[in-house]
Amino acid sequence: MLLIVFGAAERAGADALRESLSSPIREAYDRAATYHDGKWVLFDIDGERAAADAMKLLALKRKRKK
Repeated sequence: MLLIVFGAAERAGADALRESLSSPIREAYDRAATYHDGKWVLFDIDGERAAADAMKLLALKRKRKK
C-alpha cells in the first residue's frame, strides 16, 4: 500500500496523467475524497504496472530544479 497526498497543483498534474494510468490506480485516484489539505489517495501496489504508475505520480511530488 502507498498513500500519496496531492495538493492543488499536484492534482492538476495527476489529472493530466490520468488516462495513462492503469485502471486500478486510476479508480483509486477517482474514488479518493478531496479535503481542504489535499486529496488523500491510498494505492494498492500489487505489480510492476502499479509500481510504474506510482513512480509517475510520486514524480509530481518532487520539486523541480531551477
